Amino acid sequence: MVIQDGEWISLKVKGQSFMLHQIRKMVGLVVLMARANAPLSLIDTLFSGPRVNVPKAPGLGLLLEQPVFESYNRKAAQQRKDAASDPVTFEPYVEEIDKFKQQYIYDAIVDTEMSDRVFDWWVQSTEIYPEPYTYVNAEGTIPEDAVVTPEREHAWQTQMREMHAAERAKNQAVESDDSDNGEQSADEN
Repeated sequence: MVIQDGEWISLKVKGQSFMLHQIRKMVGLVVLMARANAPLSLIDTLFSGPRVNVPKAPGLGLLLEQPVFESYNRKAAQQRKDAASDPVTFEPYVEEIDKFKQQYIYDAIVDTEMSDRVFDWWVQSTEIYPEPYTYVNAEGTIPEDAVVTPEREHAWQTQMREMHAAERAKNQAVESDDSDNGEQSADEN
């Protein structure tokens, strides 16, 4: 879908529980695979192959859309056959929840991305520093230079810290220029 001249995708993942950064890594990998035209077989290769650095997509836009309590409700109903227990459900509140999500979550996500370009910056950073992700290729092979070793991991982390520091310095310089221009405009009036 197109919102504010930006292309957006809604991805919904249903599961009982997730590991730390699991969804961000799944999204990051799929985005890079699509950009590199990598075969789907790469996913199986990654599960059985050597350890590689899987990119984490930004957390902006990641939210718990709808908690589901099917298993809990089933167990509670079995344990309390005699007692009246209402199932945990959000069905009566769907309209209010959707209104809240649109007003306070979805709009904020779009506004933040359009102003800060978080996801766009992340994609560009994977293109500027592709070294950790050389395994995301059209052949679906994992080259030796993509395999994580302590030395490579340290070098990649240093490179990313330097890139983040440079980006912060650039943003601070822009903000400083903006505030200087604002002061001049105020003085002129």
